Amino acid sequence: MTIAVEYGSAALQYEVPLGIGKNLVAGASCKSILACMGEEAIEEILIEQLPASRRGGDLERARLRKELAAIRSRGYALTHGERLPGAVGIAAAVFKARHVVCGSLVITIPELRLRGVKVKSLAESLSTQATELSNRLGADDAASKGSFA
Repeated sequence: MTIAVEYGSAALQYEVPLGIGKNLVAGASCKSILACMGEEAIEEILIEQLPASRRGGDLERARLRKELAAIRSRGYALTHGERLPGAVGIAAAVFKARHVVCGSLVITIPELRLRGVKVKSLAESLSTQATELSNRLGADDAASKGSFA
């Protein structure tokens, strides 16, 4: 669920609805959170939101497990068009005390404006901001980086 939005200055924007729950298996913001949850919680969510009875559910879960491992390894999620066609999402998890993931910071950019943007540099800056916010929420610096160190 999105609880706060800061819009840019570009004339063409999309509106992000506040307070509406989302599944955790799509979009950079949700995937960055899901990647930092415990393995048991991840499995419960994958089974609930990508059931085996759903066509290709088992393959989707296997693919998503690999993607979540990559997100943990690099420290941020990067998606293309998963929540909004034509949008690129970059997100980093935010933690509170005892390394409990409690949210994420996300930047959404239209693919058309991505030309010339250094995504890795932007993602690293976002990860730094997420770490700073995590520290303010009671996570120590090492814990707030979690698996992203």
